[in-house]
Amino acid sequence: MFVGTGVDSVSGIHYGFRYHLNNGQPPHQYFGTRSASYYALDYPTTALNLGGITDPDYPDGGIDPAFAYLQYVRLYLDYTPKTEEEFIKVALMESAS
Repeated sequence: MFVGTGVDSVSGIHYGFRYHLNNGQPPHQYFGTRSASYYALDYPTTALNLGGITDPDYPDGGIDPAFAYLQYVRLYLDYTPKTEEEFIKVALMESAS
């Protein structure tokens, strides 16, 4: 599973992307944007929470626990992916890049 998010502070748009392989079936992917106000990243209690939110667009039954480890975290301060294709390119980058 790949989860990505980015904020373009100049245009005030928040981008989000989730990609999940599906046992030989077409992958489930979700891409969304919002331009509503968002929390400043320099706020003392800023936090990122993955999971726990019901998504009506997710397949019935959701996914089983992965019992996996977080492998990579990438933080870009000067780049925000703005399309599904750009998020997929970020997900496929090798750790040495």
